[in-house]
Amino acid sequence: MLMHQEEIYDINRRIVEFENALFIDYSSKGMEETIGNAIKQVYAHLKIQDNTLPLAHHIGSQEVSRFFEILDAIVAEFTKCTMFSVYTGKFSEDLSRVNYLNTEPKLLAASISQLTHSETLRPAKQFVDSLASMLDILELTQIKRILTVLVVLYRLELFFYMSTLSSYLFLGMTIKMG
Repeated sequence: MLMHQEEIYDINRRIVEFENALFIDYSSKGMEETIGNAIKQVYAHLKIQDNTLPLAHHIGSQEVSRFFEILDAIVAEFTKCTMFSVYTGKFSEDLSRVNYLNTEPKLLAASISQLTHSETLRPAKQFVDSLASMLDILELTQIKRILTVLVVLYRLELFFYMSTLSSYLFLGMTIKMG
């Protein structure tokens, strides 16, 4: 049976792949615990010290190399999904519809855009921390799952991978705002 393009470019599949690769399990009591547990699981699985993952990418073991191969494959597919969404103008979730940040959509889009570029994402730590602190009040929707993956990637200092999610959110917001 042939799959339709919408099935091939299903962003939900890629989110699940990210969650699996990053050991994100939503059974914890709070989102900070969920995020913290995921980060601990990544380090334990890769057998590396905390805060050394970006360095481990260059001198890593087979587990580390495989981990980055998996992330690279997910990002490649996620990017295809993003471009399909841009092409069709259909984004499954629009961050500007989520009113939990009490921020105007254009300001929110500007903050998200900081997470898409290497020169502006490190100063965005406060924004990422505010995203993380607000996750507890959201129901477990696709947007909450995307933001959780984004925060985990940011805290692991895997900024390139995180920027793909930020780009999806940014493009979705800007296309919707017209």
